[in-house]
Amino acid sequence: METLVIGCGNPLRGDDAVGLAVAECLEQILTAESNRKVTILQCQQLLPELSEPMSKAKQVIVVDAAVGENPGEVYCENLLPVGLSAPDFSHHVTPAVLLAYVQTLYGRSPQTTLIGITAKSFDLGAELSTEVSCGVETAVALIQTLI
Repeated sequence: METLVIGCGNPLRGDDAVGLAVAECLEQILTAESNRKVTILQCQQLLPELSEPMSKAKQVIVVDAAVGENPGEVYCENLLPVGLSAPDFSHHVTPAVLLAYVQTLYGRSPQTTLIGITAKSFDLGAELSTEVSCGVETAVALIQTLI
């Protein structure tokens, strides 16, 4: 596979679901374009098990909610693997730690980018805020330039 997009978030926690919303929107667009070079996965949190599909990609894009001052703001960060220690093998990891798993377990280091969208609210049962919904469109457009 050329590109793997991982949309991460909890659909029950307001703006935390933004990674899932971006993945769904991108999937609709790419399906309409019949783009088979991109695989899209959705998850509630990053787990070590994602290292296997990441190892098969040339490029990985992780989309997740972020904490910050400007809700809906989208940022893009190129990631490098971090050093691993025994406690790092848990059931909640950062994208950089996940990339380190790929390097350690599979000897690969795909180009990995984190797309963060600053959240307004993580309230239980809330919908995406208006500001973060606007950020979804921005993030999708950014990802389309990267793939």
